[in-house]
Amino acid sequence: MNFKISFKNSIRKAIKVLLILLTPYAFVAQNVNLETDKLIYEFNDEILVQASVDAKFDSVKMSAFENVKSISKAKLSSQSSSIKGQLGIKQTISYRLRPLDSGRIEIKSPTFYFNGKEVIGESIFITITSSKLSENDFSIDGQNITITLPRAQLQYINIKPEDIKTAYEEISFFRTKFTSQEKNELAIQAEKQIKESVPSLGILVTAETNATLFVDNFLKNLGYKNINIHFSTPKKPLP
Repeated sequence: MNFKISFKNSIRKAIKVLLILLTPYAFVAQNVNLETDKLIYEFNDEILVQASVDAKFDSVKMSAFENVKSISKAKLSSQSSSIKGQLGIKQTISYRLRPLDSGRIEIKSPTFYFNGKEVIGESIFITITSSKLSENDFSIDGQNITITLPRAQLQYINIKPEDIKTAYEEISFFRTKFTSQEKNELAIQAEKQIKESVPSLGILVTAETNATLFVDNFLKNLGYKNINIHFSTPKKPLP
Protein backbone atom coordinates (compact mmCIF):
# COMPACT_ATOMS: atom_id res chain seq x y z
CA MET A 1 0.00 0.00 0.00
CA ASN A 2 2.80 2.36 0.94
CA PHE A 3 4.54 1.39 -2.29
CA LYS A 4 1.45 2.37 -4.35
CA ILE A 5 1.15 5.74 -2.56
CA SER A 6 4.87 6.41 -3.02
CA PHE A 7 4.62 5.50 -6.71
CA LYS A 8 1.62 7.83 -7.22
CA ASN A 9 3.46 10.67 -5.50
CA SER A 10 6.47 10.12 -7.73
CA ILE A 11 4.25 10.29 -10.82
CA ARG A 12 2.66 13.50 -9.58
CA LYS A 13 6.05 15.08 -8.94
CA ALA A 14 7.26 14.02 -12.38
CA ILE A 15 4.17 15.58 -14.00
CA LYS A 16 4.69 18.82 -12.03
CA VAL A 17 8.33 18.99 -13.11
CA LEU A 18 7.32 18.35 -16.71
CA LEU A 19 4.73 21.13 -16.56
CA ILE A 20 7.28 23.52 -15.07
CA LEU A 21 9.72 22.71 -17.87
CA LEU A 22 7.09 23.18 -20.56
CA THR A 23 5.50 26.34 -19.13
CA PRO A 24 8.21 28.77 -20.37
CA TYR A 25 7.50 27.66 -23.96
CA ALA A 26 3.72 27.84 -23.67
CA PHE A 27 3.52 31.36 -25.06
CA VAL A 28 0.35 32.37 -26.89
CA ALA A 29 0.56 35.20 -29.42
CA GLN A 30 -1.30 38.23 -28.08
CA ASN A 31 -0.93 40.48 -31.11
CA VAL A 32 0.65 41.05 -34.48
CA ASN A 33 3.08 43.93 -34.83
CA LEU A 34 2.91 45.27 -38.41
CA GLU A 35 5.38 47.94 -39.49
CA THR A 36 7.11 49.46 -42.53
CA ASP A 37 10.61 50.91 -42.76
CA LYS A 38 9.10 54.42 -43.12
CA LEU A 39 5.74 56.14 -43.52
CA ILE A 40 6.29 58.33 -46.61
CA TYR A 41 7.58 56.91 -49.91
CA GLU A 42 8.20 58.17 -53.39
CA PHE A 43 6.37 56.43 -56.19
CA ASN A 44 9.29 54.26 -57.30
CA ASP A 45 10.39 53.27 -53.79
CA GLU A 46 10.28 49.75 -52.43
CA ILE A 47 8.17 49.25 -49.30
CA LEU A 48 9.63 46.90 -46.70
CA VAL A 49 6.87 45.34 -44.58
CA GLN A 50 7.48 43.27 -41.44
CA ALA A 51 4.82 41.42 -39.47
CA SER A 52 5.95 39.96 -36.12
CA VAL A 53 4.26 37.67 -33.58
CA ASP A 54 5.44 36.68 -30.12
CA ALA A 55 5.03 32.93 -30.60
CA LYS A 56 5.63 30.21 -33.15
CA PHE A 57 2.71 30.09 -35.58
CA ASP A 58 1.37 27.10 -37.52
CA SER A 59 0.76 28.90 -40.81
CA VAL A 60 0.24 32.36 -42.28
CA LYS A 61 -2.02 33.74 -45.02
CA MET A 62 -0.93 36.90 -46.81
CA SER A 63 -3.51 39.65 -47.13
CA ALA A 64 -4.84 40.89 -50.45
CA PHE A 65 -2.82 43.78 -51.89
CA GLU A 66 -4.57 46.98 -53.00
CA ASN A 67 -2.72 49.78 -54.82
CA VAL A 68 0.55 47.89 -54.24
CA LYS A 69 2.11 44.75 -55.69
CA SER A 70 4.41 42.14 -54.21
CA ILE A 71 7.94 42.15 -55.64
CA SER A 72 9.54 39.53 -53.39
CA LYS A 73 8.81 36.31 -51.61
CA ALA A 74 7.92 36.48 -47.93
CA LYS A 75 10.89 35.58 -45.72
CA LEU A 76 10.59 34.05 -42.25
CA SER A 77 13.02 34.81 -39.43
CA SER A 78 12.94 33.64 -35.80
CA GLN A 79 14.47 35.12 -32.67
CA SER A 80 14.57 33.63 -29.17
CA SER A 81 13.89 35.85 -26.17
CA SER A 82 13.73 35.62 -22.40
CA ILE A 83 11.22 37.64 -20.38
CA LYS A 84 11.24 37.30 -16.57
CA GLY A 85 13.00 33.97 -16.83
CA GLN A 86 10.59 32.56 -19.41
CA LEU A 87 11.83 31.55 -22.81
CA GLY A 88 9.90 32.72 -25.84
CA ILE A 89 10.24 33.06 -29.58
CA LYS A 90 9.50 35.93 -31.93
CA GLN A 91 8.79 35.15 -35.57
CA THR A 92 8.79 37.78 -38.31
CA ILE A 93 7.52 37.68 -41.89
CA SER A 94 9.28 40.19 -44.17
CA TYR A 95 8.28 41.10 -47.72
CA ARG A 96 8.62 43.96 -50.19
CA LEU A 97 5.94 45.86 -52.10
CA ARG A 98 5.88 48.39 -54.93
CA PRO A 99 3.28 51.22 -55.08
CA LEU A 100 0.78 51.18 -57.94
CA ASP A 101 -0.84 54.49 -57.04
CA SER A 102 -0.09 57.65 -55.09
CA GLY A 103 -1.85 58.95 -52.02
CA ARG A 104 -2.69 57.32 -48.70
CA ILE A 105 -2.46 53.54 -48.93
CA GLU A 106 -3.56 50.89 -46.45
CA ILE A 107 -1.23 47.97 -45.72
CA LYS A 108 -3.23 45.08 -44.25
CA SER A 109 -1.84 42.55 -41.80
CA PRO A 110 -1.28 38.91 -42.75
CA THR A 111 -3.41 36.35 -40.90
CA PHE A 112 -1.50 34.07 -38.52
CA TYR A 113 -2.87 30.74 -37.32
CA PHE A 114 -2.19 29.24 -33.87
CA ASN A 115 -3.85 25.88 -33.16
CA GLY A 116 -6.65 26.79 -35.55
CA LYS A 117 -7.10 30.30 -34.11
CA GLU A 118 -6.76 33.35 -36.36
CA VAL A 119 -4.70 36.33 -35.20
CA ILE A 120 -4.71 39.50 -37.33
CA GLY A 121 -2.91 42.75 -36.63
CA GLU A 122 -4.15 46.28 -37.25
CA SER A 123 -3.62 47.84 -40.66
CA ILE A 124 -1.09 50.62 -41.10
CA PHE A 125 -1.28 53.54 -43.52
CA ILE A 126 1.54 54.98 -45.60
CA THR A 127 1.74 57.92 -47.99
CA ILE A 128 2.99 57.65 -51.57
CA THR A 129 4.11 60.92 -53.17
CA SER A 130 4.15 61.26 -56.95
CA SER A 131 5.44 64.81 -57.50
CA LYS A 132 9.14 65.17 -58.30
CA LEU A 133 9.11 68.95 -58.78
CA SER A 134 10.24 71.51 -56.22
CA GLU A 135 10.62 75.31 -56.20
CA ASN A 136 14.24 74.90 -57.31
CA ASP A 137 13.04 73.44 -60.60
CA PHE A 138 11.33 76.73 -61.63
CA SER A 139 12.83 80.04 -62.73
CA ILE A 140 10.35 82.82 -63.58
CA ASP A 141 11.18 86.26 -64.94
CA GLY A 142 8.08 88.12 -66.07
CA GLN A 143 6.70 86.17 -69.02
CA ASN A 144 9.81 84.01 -69.22
CA ILE A 145 9.92 80.66 -67.47
CA THR A 146 12.50 77.91 -67.30
CA ILE A 147 11.50 74.55 -65.86
CA THR A 148 13.47 71.38 -65.23
CA LEU A 149 11.47 68.18 -65.45
CA PRO A 150 12.52 64.81 -64.02
CA ARG A 151 13.65 62.19 -66.50
CA ALA A 152 11.00 59.75 -67.64
CA GLN A 153 11.13 56.51 -65.69
CA LEU A 154 9.32 53.23 -65.87
CA GLN A 155 7.26 53.37 -62.68
CA TYR A 156 6.04 49.80 -62.54
CA ILE A 157 5.09 46.72 -64.52
CA ASN A 158 2.17 44.73 -63.19
CA ILE A 159 2.05 41.20 -64.59
CA LYS A 160 -0.42 39.17 -62.53
CA PRO A 161 0.31 35.41 -62.38
CA GLU A 162 -3.40 34.65 -62.81
CA ASP A 163 -3.36 36.55 -66.13
CA ILE A 164 -0.56 34.39 -67.56
CA LYS A 165 -1.93 32.13 -70.27
CA THR A 166 -0.08 28.99 -71.29
CA ALA A 167 0.11 28.81 -75.09
CA TYR A 168 2.22 25.65 -75.12
CA GLU A 169 3.52 23.53 -72.29
CA GLU A 170 5.83 20.56 -72.64
CA ILE A 171 6.81 18.76 -69.46
CA SER A 172 8.53 15.49 -68.75
CA PHE A 173 6.83 12.43 -67.33
CA PHE A 174 8.51 12.99 -63.96
CA ARG A 175 7.10 16.41 -63.11
CA THR A 176 3.72 18.11 -62.77
CA LYS A 177 2.44 21.25 -64.45
CA PHE A 178 3.67 24.69 -63.44
CA THR A 179 2.54 25.69 -59.95
CA SER A 180 1.22 29.13 -58.96
CA GLN A 181 4.57 29.89 -57.30
CA GLU A 182 6.46 29.00 -60.48
CA LYS A 183 4.13 31.20 -62.53
CA ASN A 184 4.76 34.07 -60.10
CA GLU A 185 8.52 33.59 -60.51
CA LEU A 186 8.10 33.62 -64.30
CA ALA A 187 6.13 36.87 -64.04
CA ILE A 188 8.92 38.47 -61.98
CA GLN A 189 11.49 37.30 -64.54
CA ALA A 190 9.40 38.70 -67.41
CA GLU A 191 9.10 42.08 -65.65
CA LYS A 192 12.87 42.20 -65.22
CA GLN A 193 13.44 41.46 -68.92
CA ILE A 194 10.93 44.15 -69.95
CA LYS A 195 12.67 46.73 -67.73
CA GLU A 196 16.03 45.89 -69.29
CA SER A 197 14.65 46.31 -72.82
CA VAL A 198 12.84 49.63 -72.20
CA PRO A 199 15.75 51.90 -73.32
CA SER A 200 15.97 50.16 -76.71
CA LEU A 201 12.21 50.45 -77.26
CA GLY A 202 12.24 54.26 -77.18
CA ILE A 203 9.36 54.42 -74.72
CA LEU A 204 11.08 56.86 -72.37
CA VAL A 205 12.09 59.21 -75.21
CA THR A 206 8.49 59.27 -76.42
CA ALA A 207 7.26 59.96 -72.87
CA GLU A 208 9.61 62.93 -72.49
CA THR A 209 8.57 64.34 -75.89
CA ASN A 210 4.91 64.11 -74.91
CA ALA A 211 5.63 65.66 -71.51
CA THR A 212 7.44 68.59 -73.16
CA LEU A 213 4.50 69.27 -75.49
CA PHE A 214 1.98 69.06 -72.67
CA VAL A 215 3.89 71.36 -70.30
CA ASP A 216 4.67 73.83 -73.10
CA ASN A 217 0.99 74.16 -74.05
CA PHE A 218 -0.04 74.33 -70.40
CA LEU A 219 2.36 77.20 -69.66
CA LYS A 220 1.37 79.08 -72.83
CA ASN A 221 -2.25 78.98 -71.66
CA LEU A 222 -1.07 80.57 -68.41
CA GLY A 223 0.35 83.52 -70.37
CA TYR A 224 4.06 82.71 -70.57
CA LYS A 225 5.76 83.73 -73.83
CA ASN A 226 9.28 82.30 -73.59
CA ILE A 227 9.29 78.76 -72.26
CA ASN A 228 12.46 76.72 -71.74
CA ILE A 229 12.03 73.09 -70.73
CA HIS A 230 14.96 70.94 -69.65
CA PHE A 231 15.30 67.49 -68.14
CA SER A 232 17.33 66.61 -65.08
CA THR A 233 20.29 64.24 -65.22
CA PRO A 234 19.29 60.57 -65.54
CA LYS A 235 18.71 58.71 -62.31
CA LYS A 236 19.49 55.11 -61.50
CA PRO A 237 16.88 52.86 -63.13
CA LEU A 238 14.53 50.70 -61.11
CA PRO A 239 16.02 47.43 -59.89
